[in-house]
Amino acid sequence: MLYFIVNPASKSGLGRRCFRTLEKEMNRRHIVYQAYMTSKTRSVKDCADAFKKNVKGPALLCVLGGDGTLNEAINATRDVKDLTYAFLPTGSSNDLARALGLRYDTDSFMHRITKKHKDIVDLGEMQIKNHKSRRFCVSCGIGYDAAVCKEALHSPLKAKLNEWHLGKFSYGIIAIKQILTMAPTNAKVTFEDGSSEHFKDMIFSAAFIHPFEGGGIKMAPGADCRDGALDLLVVAGMPKWKLFYLLPLAFFGLHTNSKYVHFYNVRSCTIETAVPLTVHCDGEYCGMQKAIHLNCIKDGLQYI
Repeated sequence: MLYFIVNPASKSGLGRRCFRTLEKEMNRRHIVYQAYMTSKTRSVKDCADAFKKNVKGPALLCVLGGDGTLNEAINATRDVKDLTYAFLPTGSSNDLARALGLRYDTDSFMHRITKKHKDIVDLGEMQIKNHKSRRFCVSCGIGYDAAVCKEALHSPLKAKLNEWHLGKFSYGIIAIKQILTMAPTNAKVTFEDGSSEHFKDMIFSAAFIHPFEGGGIKMAPGADCRDGALDLLVVAGMPKWKLFYLLPLAFFGLHTNSKYVHFYNVRSCTIETAVPLTVHCDGEYCGMQKAIHLNCIKDGLQYI
């Protein structure tokens, strides 16, 4: 039995079209499956709850949607044992698929779910004081990059560009807009050994499992999804206008030599800011926070 959580609205209906193609092929092959479709009134969590009522023993959960859909699915099913995921990226950014080399077409997806060759990579986890933790597949950030992700979630521009298969360019346009309105703040990062670093005028900080964010921007070129650690990036002390120069370099991973860019390879850390800033996990809005704790879950995600 195959189980599906499908976001049919992802990328202006691409999720729906892809699943229709898969249905025809699965029916032709007499593959038994159960699909749970999201809608305006049915969230990914609702679909995951319905899935959990039916699952018996080890299961394969196929997710059709963007990185945000997969993030919600993984968090909603984190209590299911022996669960393997298959991911068909039908979103705008698709940074996880890009990092793992997963093809976007339904033929390769059918090949993967029938061959069932499993692999395993790390997951990240973000904890907020007195709140339940949230896991992430790609990245978690606080500050500027999170503000960009938040605006992109409800951007009419992104929706329009998705219709032309150009949705990832919306992140660049929104990023420029956010440069003009953001307010850097002081921050402190405490590492697992108890040592700490203080940063004046931090623009943002983000932890990465994989190299890409925001539709292919190579924010953490050295990130290794199997090393049991996070690549922590902190951008601080930079005049805002210099971001117009730095961001194009980041598309190619050439921003790493800037004196305003700091990288750390950590198993865990805590980021504290002087004022509340926007937080995201895999592009999903996680509120305004002054402190987040991040850690790496070694071999936390099994997929095919």
